[in-house]
Amino acid sequence: MGENLALSGRYRLDGPIGRGGMGEVWRGTDLRLGRPVAVKLLSKELVGSASARRRFEREAAAAAVLRHRGIAVVYDSGFDETTGQLFFVMELLEGEDLQRVLDRNPAGLPPEVVRDHAAQIAAALGEAHERGVVHRDVKPANVIVQPDGELKICDFGIARLDASRGSLTQGAIGTPSYMAPEQFRNEEVDGRADLYSLGCLLYALASGRPPFVADSVPALLYQHLNAAPRPLTEVRPGFPADLAAYVAQLLAKDPAGRPPSGRILAGALRGHAVPSTGPVEASPSPHAPPTLPSGRGAARSRAAVAVAAAAVVVVGAAAAAAWALSGDDEKKVRETPQAAASAPASAPASPAGPPRPASVPDGWYVLDPASYQAPDCPPSGSGYLLNVDAKIGSVTFCDISAGRYSDVALSTTVTLTGAQCASLILRRAEPFSYEFVVCANGGGFARKWTRDDAVLLTEKGPGDPIAGPVTLTAVAQGGTLSLSLNGTPFHSVRDSQIEAGGVALGTSVIEDGTASTLPFTDLTVWTPAAPIEGHGTSR
Repeated sequence: MGENLALSGRYRLDGPIGRGGMGEVWRGTDLRLGRPVAVKLLSKELVGSASARRRFEREAAAAAVLRHRGIAVVYDSGFDETTGQLFFVMELLEGEDLQRVLDRNPAGLPPEVVRDHAAQIAAALGEAHERGVVHRDVKPANVIVQPDGELKICDFGIARLDASRGSLTQGAIGTPSYMAPEQFRNEEVDGRADLYSLGCLLYALASGRPPFVADSVPALLYQHLNAAPRPLTEVRPGFPADLAAYVAQLLAKDPAGRPPSGRILAGALRGHAVPSTGPVEASPSPHAPPTLPSGRGAARSRAAVAVAAAAVVVVGAAAAAAWALSGDDEKKVRETPQAAASAPASAPASPAGPPRPASVPDGWYVLDPASYQAPDCPPSGSGYLLNVDAKIGSVTFCDISAGRYSDVALSTTVTLTGAQCASLILRRAEPFSYEFVVCANGGGFARKWTRDDAVLLTEKGPGDPIAGPVTLTAVAQGGTLSLSLNGTPFHSVRDSQIEAGGVALGTSVIEDGTASTLPFTDLTVWTPAAPIEGHGTSR
């Protein structure tokens, strides 16, 4: 696209400003009104893509309904028949994005600047949400700092208006360092997903980095879903406790625990009275940091689209793959100068038990080892020794509990060799059960056993061979079941059929070979309360 070309006879292109995954942004002039503008052009390589055109047009449509000092204004959109160019026209913004500001300030910005930026962005998001628009990719690179200190949110390219419902639908799209847990789960979202992203952004402004940093999407996903960020008052001693408390509330895993709207948050940050939307959560002491009214038990603000608050669950590689296939190279994990943190392998000890793997929900109790019953399986240290048949298709099972549980976690350590596979089985009540399988070649699968068949739920192809001891942790909680290896998600499935059953171990092989044995050591079972029947838990 050359300079001095006038699209649709009106918008002259004066010079390129930048380029992204979807196309280019040019400085231009509106010849009819004589004002400077920015013109966004869909890349010629993407013109033939129906999905790219829809996304491009969606960005213009979403932003065009918004009129707020903190949101970049879209003036017009069109298609130039002479050049075959799809474009839209918006206000020309002077300044730089917050990511560049952060790059120059690796230790974070002054607290008073963080507070001001927080209030500005929250107010702009509040306006968008009240008009039925959820941005879904709030991050430093999408916020422009103008010379006068005013902020503008831009790039509504993945906001999606659903005209039939007046709200938004969504897919697993966003930038992982700033995505809300419900986005990773590919659930429908409302404005509270943007507020979580705002919490990540503010954490980065305060500390120089997002709350979670990892060297892979699955590890980052795991932390967003399960880990608690280090408090800002610890990361940055002297940081205002009230501002740190607002950021912590924004980062609540459950959307219902976040502030009910950006408008309310902005007012609180600016010291204005908070409109009454329901009971304010009681502070533990007179000097405790403030907490805004959350969505729990409160009337819905105009910003909120009615959705059910989902439980925090472990999601495995499937969601990460869905994100990776979104095809937008601008949305990949941003490299940071700090050392990448891997997914947490353990959490504080549960009541009267060993250290609790991070995938096991907080507050669950260790099942009394005296209740394990496996008369057909020889003991092996703090576990059992299972035979491994030499033939493909032959599975050896070992039931290890007499109690029946719908919500349960099972953890053990194995060392896989050759063609061996290890199974962790939950909710086992013949003929029903869920089986998670991990093999020495790095592959595996999850299946559901029923009266009539074994249904494959998810499959993972061979990868890096599993060397040395590996800790397997399987968790069933409500409709979500998952398996992690050394704290990293490996399998995750959802199923509406919830049955109570026992837990078991199993072995198999991926190719014919020689019969062998496989020890399952450091065996531990967790439950949220006493079992349905059988034996109690250790408290």
